[in-house]
Amino acid sequence: MVLHDLSGRILDANEAYARLLGYDRDELIGRSAADVIHPADLTQRNDEAAEGFSGQGDGAGVNRRLIRRDGSVVQTRVCKTVLDRESDTVVLGVIDPLGERDALEHSATHDDLTDLLNRRGLRSQLATHYPSTDMLVAMIDVDDLKGVNDTFGHAVGDSVLSAVAAGLSRGAPAGAVIGRWSGDEFVVCVPADSFADAARFAARLAAPLEATRARMGENVLVPSVSVGVATLRSGSESLDRALHRADVAMYQAKNGRPSHC
Repeated sequence: MVLHDLSGRILDANEAYARLLGYDRDELIGRSAADVIHPADLTQRNDEAAEGFSGQGDGAGVNRRLIRRDGSVVQTRVCKTVLDRESDTVVLGVIDPLGERDALEHSATHDDLTDLLNRRGLRSQLATHYPSTDMLVAMIDVDDLKGVNDTFGHAVGDSVLSAVAAGLSRGAPAGAVIGRWSGDEFVVCVPADSFADAARFAARLAAPLEATRARMGENVLVPSVSVGVATLRSGSESLDRALHRADVAMYQAKNGRPSHC
């Protein structure tokens, strides 16, 4: 367990947390919790902090990669609860390291950069949780990622992709299956009865990025995205066919045309 303030400064930690990261307990006190979070997971963590860690006290938690003192990475499950302690608001984090088998399975089904599902993981999740359900399938493309990479370098491009992944995770409704499909393309699938209006679904996915841009200002590179939505009818077509139609709709959206096929 670890206790930190809303700025991320560690106020206290137990011995188990210190051993997990390879530090003495006293070495952690006063440090920023961000110092031990994998760089690719910082965007999501910072967004949670900006929003007061809303939704993190429900016990569901998030997967997060932590960096040990020796530079190695440990896959963990983190649950956070916001507490009022005397006159201060603090955050209690309960960190559970994933077992070796779970960590291997996680690596096989998740994208290394964003920690979203990869193609294999997305197909598996849909087959397991929604085997016979009509779906809304959204294809999301990061606008001009090549220009970002060419101008600022691939490290900045990676931070843009991480920001998109965090935004999609916040914007998608409960039960959504979210994955990174290719370099600059993401997929979000929800049961069709979750949204009667495909355009509203597309707008909901893009909204968190707009909110981040407004909150962080013009000097912070926050991407725009184009979203296309298709309806996948269970039993009548494949996921790949629906994704193709969503891809067509996404390019229509880039050109200001309807974004549902």
